Amino acid sequence: MTDIKFEKARACYDQNFEQFRSLNQQLIRIPQVSVTVTGGIWFVVGSAQTLSETVAFVFLLFTWIVNLGLGASCFRIRDVMESYAEKIEQFSPENFVSGTPRKPTFRLSQKYSMIRIYVFLMFIAGLASGLIAVLSYFPISESCIYGPTLRWMALLSCLTISGYAFFEFFLNTNTKMSQK
Repeated sequence: MTDIKFEKARACYDQNFEQFRSLNQQLIRIPQVSVTVTGGIWFVVGSAQTLSETVAFVFLLFTWIVNLGLGASCFRIRDVMESYAEKIEQFSPENFVSGTPRKPTFRLSQKYSMIRIYVFLMFIAGLASGLIAVLSYFPISESCIYGPTLRWMALLSCLTISGYAFFEFFLNTNTKMSQK
């Protein structure tokens, strides 16, 4: 490799690694945001004496949506990081650390394993928020003629959307993480 080509490859390597580090910093912050939003809203809903049921319902639904969205963003950021890691590996394959041990002590130790754990916990927190919102703070009273029907429809919608998200996050075999 000529000096010019090497310098160009090295500059690309340096930039790719800087971008990888930046994405890693973003990824590390996502679970913290999830915990902060979820814990804060649960605290407000659970302790505020004057909070109306409608506001509590909206807050908890917001928490559900935030956690599903943050989970999806974790996977997206990790996919972009994987693209950068592939380019970083091309620069010096013999010195590249893949993060996948030859003899893992944890059976589920593979690419995306930490992301799956984080997203699973965010998924559970989001699902709990959605179910609590529908079951405890549904704003339409049971005395309304359509109240029970609307509550069941909201519950089924919450479970259906959460089920779809769970499938996409953990069971979809067409994703990049399942091909590695």
